[in-house]
Formats: sequence, structure tokens, C-alpha cells
Amino acid sequence: MSHLAKDMTPQVTWKDITPGGTIFEGGTSQVVETIHSVLEKTPPELAADIADRGIVLTGGGSLLRGLEELISARTGINTMTAEDPMTAVAVGTGKYVEFLSGYGR
Repeated sequence: MSHLAKDMTPQVTWKDITPGGTIFEGGTSQVVETIHSVLEKTPPELAADIADRGIVLTGGGSLLRGLEELISARTGINTMTAEDPMTAVAVGTGKYVEFLSGYGR
């Protein structure tokens, strides 16, 4: 049985999961195209802020090795990953809700 399981294990090389590799390429190209599309529709004053401050990646996708560098290279905008990308959006939303609840008083 273990011989059969070993033969059925897919072989994935480092090239397949890195920028320019076959698995990685499709999804990251779509991400970069979407970033370009959003930036084209962004008001000039906000686009200037993004150009000055950069792009911050959050969520599980931000943990893909090389994504920061790929986005920076293809957009020309400094790109970084949040300190705790898996919880950054939830924590930020919670802080905003707290801010709003205090604002109405």
C-alpha cells in the first residue's frame, strides 16, 4: 500500500511554485492586473498617497514567497506585507468599529 501511495504523490518543483513558474504564474498575473486596473480608476490624490506610502499586503495570499517583490517590480510601487497579515484586516476593522462607537457620543 505504501508503494502505491508513493507512486501517486504529485511531484512539484520549486520552479512550479515561484514567480514565473507554472502554478504561481496564473494567479499572480491576475493579482497584478487587478492592482493595475484599480490604480487606473483611483482618484489622483489617493493614487499619490499609494505611490508615497506603498501597498500593504494582508491575508493568506500575502504569505506567498516572492509576491511582494513581484508586485513591486510590476507596479513600480513599494510593496510590503503587514506585520501579522492573517489578522490585520480583522484587527483594523475592530479598531474602526471602536472609533465609530466613540464618535457618536
